[in-house]
Amino acid sequence: MPSLRAASYRIKPFTSNRILSYSVHQRSPITRCLRPEPPALSLSTRMSAEHVPASPFQPGPSISLNSHHHDHSTSNSDLFLDLSTLNESIDTNRNDLNNYGLAAPTSSIEDQSTSSTPIPSSTPTPLPLMQIAILLFLLLTEPIAGFVIYPFIAKLVGELGITTNNDKNAVGYYVGLIESLFYVAQGLTVFHWGRLSDSLGRRPVILLGTLGLSLSLLAFGFTTTVKSSNTKESSPWASFAWVVFARSLAGFLDGNSGVEKTMIGELSDESNRARAVSFFPTIWILGATIAPLVGGALEHPAEKFPGVFGSHRVLLWTTYPYLLPCLVAASFCFIAFLIGWVFLKETLPPSRTIERDEDHEALPHTSSIDEDDASTPLLNGSRKIKEPSMRELLTRPIIISILNYGSLALLDIAYFSIMTVFFAVPISSGGLGFPPSRIGIIFSAFGIVSGCVQIFLFPLVHDKFGAKRVLRLSVMSFLLVFPIFVVMNSAAAARKTTANIDEGHTNAGVADGIWVWVGVIVLVCLNPLIDMGYGCSFIFVTSSAPTPSHLGSINGLAQTIISFTRAIGPAGSTALFSLSNEKQWLGGYGIYAVMMGFTLVALRFIELLPDDEVLPAE
Repeated sequence: MPSLRAASYRIKPFTSNRILSYSVHQRSPITRCLRPEPPALSLSTRMSAEHVPASPFQPGPSISLNSHHHDHSTSNSDLFLDLSTLNESIDTNRNDLNNYGLAAPTSSIEDQSTSSTPIPSSTPTPLPLMQIAILLFLLLTEPIAGFVIYPFIAKLVGELGITTNNDKNAVGYYVGLIESLFYVAQGLTVFHWGRLSDSLGRRPVILLGTLGLSLSLLAFGFTTTVKSSNTKESSPWASFAWVVFARSLAGFLDGNSGVEKTMIGELSDESNRARAVSFFPTIWILGATIAPLVGGALEHPAEKFPGVFGSHRVLLWTTYPYLLPCLVAASFCFIAFLIGWVFLKETLPPSRTIERDEDHEALPHTSSIDEDDASTPLLNGSRKIKEPSMRELLTRPIIISILNYGSLALLDIAYFSIMTVFFAVPISSGGLGFPPSRIGIIFSAFGIVSGCVQIFLFPLVHDKFGAKRVLRLSVMSFLLVFPIFVVMNSAAAARKTTANIDEGHTNAGVADGIWVWVGVIVLVCLNPLIDMGYGCSFIFVTSSAPTPSHLGSINGLAQTIISFTRAIGPAGSTALFSLSNEKQWLGGYGIYAVMMGFTLVALRFIELLPDDEVLPAE
C-alpha cells in the first residue's frame, strides 16, 4: 500500500453484519486542541467535498460504508460492487484531497488485517516554487509602496505650508495623522476584501489591490507644495487633503496582505508551511530596505540631478517634486500586476456541490446509511458552500489566535516606533542622538540579519520547538528589549556627563560608549526572534479555520486587527515616550515600564493557545 502521510485506510474483516469502513484521519496537535474532532460522516457512494479536510492541521472525517446483513440481502459480489463504486469515488476526490495536503492513494483500498496508524512523511512536500515566487513578488509591492514615502514625508508636510514657522512638533503630528488614516482606511476594508476572496477568488482580489497601490502612489506623487507652486496660488489645506486622499486610497484598495497569507496556506501543507511563511518577514524587510533608499534619493530630482531632469522637464519635476520616487514605486507595482495577471493561478477551489445519490433509497440493502447519523450531509438537489457568517468567525479558537497575532503586532510596531525616535532624539530627551546616516546603517543591519535568519533558521527552529514555544520566546524577548533602551541611554548620559562635551556638537560621539554598542548588537540579534513570532502567529490563525471557505475571512479579520494596531501603536507609543521624558515618569523611563506590562499580558494570551508538539518521524 502506498505511504500516506497522517492518514489511514482500512477494511475491517467481514463479520456477521459485514461492516466495511473507510477512514481518513488527518490530525494535528494544534487543531486537535483548537476545536473538537467532528463527528463521523457516513455516506453511500460519494465523499462530500464539504467534508474534505480543510488543511493538514485539521482532522478529517471518518467515512463509513455499511452493508447490513439480511436473509434476502445481496451476495458478496454485490458488496464488492459497492467497494468498486467507493474506489471510483475516492479516485474522483483524490485531487480534492491533494489540494489540502493529503497524499491520496494511488491504488484501491487494500485489505488490512491490523489496525492502521498514521504514517508521517519522511520528507517535506515540495513547495510550488513558481507560484510562491510570484506571490512573494506581489507581496513585495506593499512594503515598497508603504516605505518609499518615509524619507520625505516630514519634508513634504513642512513644504505644504500648513504649519506655523515650520514647527517640528506640528509636522510630526500631521505626519502621524496621515499614516494613521492610512491604517484606519485599511482596517475598515481589509476584512471585506478577505470575505470577497472567499467567493470571488484570491487572484482577482490580489490583482485589484496591486493595481490600487500603483494608482494611489501616482496620486501621492502629484502633490503640489507652496514651494513648488510656480504658476498659481496653491491652498495648503487643499494639498494636505490631497495627500490624505492618496494615502487613504491606498488603504482602502489594499487588502492583499491577508489574502496573500491565505494563498500561502493553500499552497502549502503541514510539512512545509513553516518554510513557506518564513519568506513573509524577509520580503517585508527587503521592501523596507529598498524603498527608503529610492524615496530619499529621488525626491526633488530637479535640484539633485539638474542635468537629467532640467531643461524643458524642469516644470514637471519642480511642480511635483515628489513625483519621481512615487512613479518608480508605482511602476514596480504595475509590473507586478502584469506578472500576476499572466502567471498567478487561483488557489481557491471551485464551488463544489453536495449531491444526493438518486439510487440511495432504491438500494437499502446494498448500501445503507444510518438514518440517525446527524452528520450525514446528503440533501435533496445540490447547494453551494455558503460564505461564513460573522458568528461562525467569532469562535473561541479564532478569537484567541487573532488576539495573539494582534498583541504581537502592537508590541512590534510600538517597539519599532520607539526605537526610531530613540536613536534620533538627543540624550537629554531620552535618546542617543545618532545622525540619520548611522541610523540607516543600523536599520540595514536589522534587515540583513533578520532576513537571513528567517530564510535559513526559522523552519528548523519551528520544527524543533513548535509554534507555541517559538511564539512565547518571541514575545518574551520584549522583556529584554525595553530595558536595553534604559541601559543605552543611561550609559550615553553618563559618558556625556563624564566627558563634559557640548551635546549640540558632539552628541553622536558621546553616544559611542561600549554599552551603547553592546545594546545595539543585542537589539540586532533579538530582532529575528521577534520576526519569527509572526510566522508562528500566522500558523495558529490558519489552523483555526474550520473549513477552507473560512480562510479568506479569517485572514481578513486578522489583518483588520493588525491595521488598527498599526494605527494606534506608533502614535500612542511615541506620545508616551515624550510624556515620560517631559513628566520624568520613573526618571523618564516610564514608557518602558508600560510596554513591559503589556508584554506580560501578551504572554498570558499565549497560554490560551493549544499546545503543539513536534510529531516524531517514523
